[in-house]
Amino acid sequence: MSKKCRLCGRTFNNSNYKLFGTSCFKAVCELLNIVIPKNVKEKDKENYVCSLIAKKLNKKNLTIKQKQHLTEMYITTLYIDKIQYVNLNKLKKKIEKQIDKMNFFTGILLPNKDLSMVLYSIYHLYNATETFKLNLAEIEKMNKEGKINDNIKNDKKVIQYFQYIFKVNKILNPKEYTLNYYRQYIFWETVINGGLLFNYRLAAKLLRHSLSEIGEEPKIYNVTDKKIIEDIKNDVDFIAKIDEIIAEHFKEQNFKTESIGEKETFTFENNTDFKFAIHNAEIIVEGTRNKENNWDLYIEILDRFDFTDFIFPEEYNEKYKEIDKNENKTSIQKVLSNVKNGLGYSLNNMALISVQYGVLKEYDVKITFNMDNYVKEGD
Repeated sequence: MSKKCRLCGRTFNNSNYKLFGTSCFKAVCELLNIVIPKNVKEKDKENYVCSLIAKKLNKKNLTIKQKQHLTEMYITTLYIDKIQYVNLNKLKKKIEKQIDKMNFFTGILLPNKDLSMVLYSIYHLYNATETFKLNLAEIEKMNKEGKINDNIKNDKKVIQYFQYIFKVNKILNPKEYTLNYYRQYIFWETVINGGLLFNYRLAAKLLRHSLSEIGEEPKIYNVTDKKIIEDIKNDVDFIAKIDEIIAEHFKEQNFKTESIGEKETFTFENNTDFKFAIHNAEIIVEGTRNKENNWDLYIEILDRFDFTDFIFPEEYNEKYKEIDKNENKTSIQKVLSNVKNGLGYSLNNMALISVQYGVLKEYDVKITFNMDNYVKEGD
């Protein structure tokens, strides 16, 4: 009778094993650094390993099925430790908590839904991150050889190195869902930490807030970063909008722009960071004339962090070609920045997939600050 390997998911017919196919069982022994004595019979080898793990974890008084379940959970934690680019400590702690609670009287209690097939997902995620690492190394090699951005073919090749992350199945199979979720999670972690958003202070913060673990929903994000707020105050598009609003209310002593059915909106056109992060924001301005006949302003900028439209290559290159260069970047940061024309224009499209998959979450953004004693340009 064929069985499915708990590690790789393939079917196997080895009647001696319950959890793993022959090759995966060898991989597990290597992971655990276990050498099975020659006097252990073939049919007893898997149970021998499960008993060793139970002994190691001080869980000796378990049934065979309980030890098998314990083995799955323990091996999962070991693979989590080997995964790069993403912190899965929360998931690991959930599993370790179940291990701690496990005893003879809990029976063969299965883990809760989000952990139900987690070994398969984590093992494939580990392999995916190893592929990801090789792909980054290949792109770095291309960059050193001067092949990046030389032609469209190489740009497309760069994209292909990452597209496998976004080739997802329908959200039906819990194993595949967990695997694809964390593959995308790893990609966005890399983009935030060392890639295209290296010089995008606000966009990186908002993308980080959007990137949530399974089941988590981000709350409204209040921007309090002083440098970001100062940059907004000095932004040419923002100043132009403020001057336009003041011109409309110039004869008044006090005003507030918010009104039912008529909201003030604007877009950052010249700052690529703000343009990437804030698409079509609502702005509320409350102004009061002071003794110097200048304006004391209270300002709210409200936006929805989302990815509403696909961006095509020519549009992206035109919109985001002014990404700054920074000599202090690591090699990976330089590589990803240098492939911005190839990979960069796909970010928004990839984000749409991740939103649908639940990896990136949409949420409201709020920025509030004062501008005291403001003088309209030209006055």
